Amino acid sequence: MVFEGSYSHDFTDRLRGGINIKLVYSSYERYSAFALASDIGLNYYDDDHDLSLSLVLKNMGGQLKRFEEKHDPLPFDIQLGFMKGLGESPFSFGITAFNLTKWNLPYYSHPQQSGNDAIELKSSFGSNLFRHLIFCAQYMPSQQFYIDLAYNYKTRTDMSSYQRNFLSGFSAGLGIKVRSFSIGLAYAMPHKSASTILLNLGLGIGELLQ
Repeated sequence: MVFEGSYSHDFTDRLRGGINIKLVYSSYERYSAFALASDIGLNYYDDDHDLSLSLVLKNMGGQLKRFEEKHDPLPFDIQLGFMKGLGESPFSFGITAFNLTKWNLPYYSHPQQSGNDAIELKSSFGSNLFRHLIFCAQYMPSQQFYIDLAYNYKTRTDMSSYQRNFLSGFSAGLGIKVRSFSIGLAYAMPHKSASTILLNLGLGIGELLQ
């Protein structure tokens, strides 16, 4: 279970920063753990050129209560984001770089060869580069509605030995905002046996009080 709260502030008309505090609780049978984590983000947005640049320091913190005697580190990550609109059209494209604290991200490939169960370790420069990147496209005809499509090469290669399908690595989402209320929905199917659906509900207290 995760309980979290966020705060953001506009430093200028183009620069915004924010912090997210998370209380994380986990329980397995008779074992339990508790951790405190925070995310810090900075975003630069140029409205004249429809350009957005972001930096996030994710999962800073540590365990306050351990499962056993060993401390398990939180999955700290540094992420960079780039988003650019295409002229006057409602379309935008973006790239997110993640896992920037670790360059080498090898994976095992399982060639589909009859009678051959050999696995092959993939760790080339190109493979590592693309396993750090997420590509996305957005259709946003108004400030109240958007549709997103993203591709994560790392997810697709991670699922190479788990009956991945054509949709492995792809995800799609849409969002609607009505005054101070917003709703977002995302869907992904990493492999043939399972899919994920994420639902996000938001309420702007400041807008509600105005």
